[in-house]
Amino acid sequence: MSSAPRLLLLLGLSAACQPASEPASPPRAPAPAPATPTPTPKTAEATAPEAKNYSVDLLAKADDFRRNRPDATDGEFHVYRSDHATVHMHLIGVGQMCPLHIHRTTHEATIIVSGEPEVVHVYGEDGALTRREHRVPPGQLVYSPPFTGHQWTNVEPTPQANLVIASPKFDGNLYLHANDDRMLPGPAPTLIDPAKALSESTESTLKRTGLLDDQLSLALVHTPLTLHADPTRDTIVYVARGTGELDGLPLKPGIVAVLSGGAPVELTTSSDDGLAAWVFAPPRREP
Repeated sequence: MSSAPRLLLLLGLSAACQPASEPASPPRAPAPAPATPTPTPKTAEATAPEAKNYSVDLLAKADDFRRNRPDATDGEFHVYRSDHATVHMHLIGVGQMCPLHIHRTTHEATIIVSGEPEVVHVYGEDGALTRREHRVPPGQLVYSPPFTGHQWTNVEPTPQANLVIASPKFDGNLYLHANDDRMLPGPAPTLIDPAKALSESTESTLKRTGLLDDQLSLALVHTPLTLHADPTRDTIVYVARGTGELDGLPLKPGIVAVLSGGAPVELTTSSDDGLAAWVFAPPRREP
């Protein structure tokens, strides 16, 4: 991973001048030394601090969970935390569910890492509650706005894994019954299939979704694409489809990379059909 050079603050200090001695009588008091000038710091350039980047193979983490905790009801692995957002992998045990619930402030985008969960949404439409059910395959994204009820059930024979992006940071689950009117303000959910978007694209682009205060995009890569160009933001990249590299880091589905500080990076693909990756760019964490 490349990183921005450290900034050096150069302090210039001037030595005090000493007066020459004079033989005149009576002797004069020595003239005061000139004041040491206050150093003027160099103006900082608009660049990011030193890179603190890392990556995790979430599919490998999910496999470890299946081998070591096959009877567990659920589990989690934190990928990123800040005052603005959280990103974690949630694992749902065999036959388990995360019951119907809402978030009051958090916008939640969930990417399916493994398995094909059954997802239920309940939200308001024309003054009444509407219910929708989906089976969602790996790589796809499910967006649940505030007050939109959502329920996840693992119908697979092994634990099922999701990458959950929350902005503002996760505010907890408020569990509700299916007829609770507190879901009426909730809008309809959004589901996005990156494989479909990639098949319909011919040029590399960072496609804005408008979700999570426009912090979430879908990178569709056929030729090199620059990411992480804004030094005021971190960048979390999750590979949904295809293979490639992120400044030398090998990429495949299930890899998540966190870029904090450092210079812009280049995302490339080695797949004939291209590469699709989810890109989340929250405000940069404080050191």
